[in-house]
Amino acid sequence: MFELYLICTSLKANNNDILKAWNLTVQNFHYELQISESSNNLGFLLESRLNDIMLLFNNLQPRTIIHGDYKISNIFIDHNSTERQIYAIDWQWCGIGHAAMDVAYFIATSVHENTIGDSLEIVRFYHNVLTDNGISYSWEQFWQAYEISWIEHFIYTVVAFWSVMQVEDIELYKKEEKHGLHICSYSHMKNLLTQTEIFIKNLEASSVFHATEHH
Repeated sequence: MFELYLICTSLKANNNDILKAWNLTVQNFHYELQISESSNNLGFLLESRLNDIMLLFNNLQPRTIIHGDYKISNIFIDHNSTERQIYAIDWQWCGIGHAAMDVAYFIATSVHENTIGDSLEIVRFYHNVLTDNGISYSWEQFWQAYEISWIEHFIYTVVAFWSVMQVEDIELYKKEEKHGLHICSYSHMKNLLTQTEIFIKNLEASSVFHATEHH
């Protein structure tokens, strides 16, 4: 049986790092990302809710085999095929987990920056395909799982990438002198940040965090 260690280990590893990592990101990109006062405090909010996020993610159901690194550079489309077959490579991070993790990872890393804010339509399409193929899973449950998965990926991105980067690194990405789909442009970074703040507020407004406090 596969073990899903990607999410759990990254959450634990980031538990003491996200506040420091976000503060470094704000320090390095405050002007470029147009950091607001509320955004400035995001690191503290993520750190205070990290255990809740981990608990929520570990209890997401149903589970299935996931890719774990589902981004555009790991996807090939056979244009010579009449049905345009799609192939995924690089399965070293595959394991048992929630399908929303792959969906969130793909949208955060691989869709156009202007599409990130309109990702609801993409996620809705994915959910419709699931239900059309006999998976009984409510839209509300799937969307919440997507929000939790998105937030976890954002934490990983901040700690592993943004916090160790400088403004000059963005120019290298633009020139394709550095590899990395986690940061394509300032616009991409801002859209990831905006979505994360929206999703955190959604979870705070729901009863989901309150439920974890009773565990």
